Amino acid sequence: MKSFILTQPEQASLGKLVFSCGVNALIEDNELVVTHLVRKLELYRGGDWGDICEEDWQCNIDTIKSPESGGRIMGAYKLYDGTKIWIMTAGYGNHKLGIDYCYTTVLFPSEY
Repeated sequence: MKSFILTQPEQASLGKLVFSCGVNALIEDNELVVTHLVRKLELYRGGDWGDICEEDWQCNIDTIKSPESGGRIMGAYKLYDGTKIWIMTAGYGNHKLGIDYCYTTVLFPSEY
């Protein structure tokens, strides 16, 4: 955990949850992966963004404090087998504009 106090994002501001094609293929019929992925999403929603640098961590906090900016927050995690995943919210705080303006994506770094 970083030295920052955890800052929780507003749940509605995270928008719609979507999975990349690669992550979707990984979770199909794999309860263990789903369980670990749910835990990482809980960390993300709780304001623990995993393995990101302090600068990105602070950017997340700044975005949450100014949700009207429609900024981005992100987290980086490892699943039980070491597989790296990213969770990214684009348009943080823009959920009031409609479903296409704010979404959280779970993806592999290679899919970015």
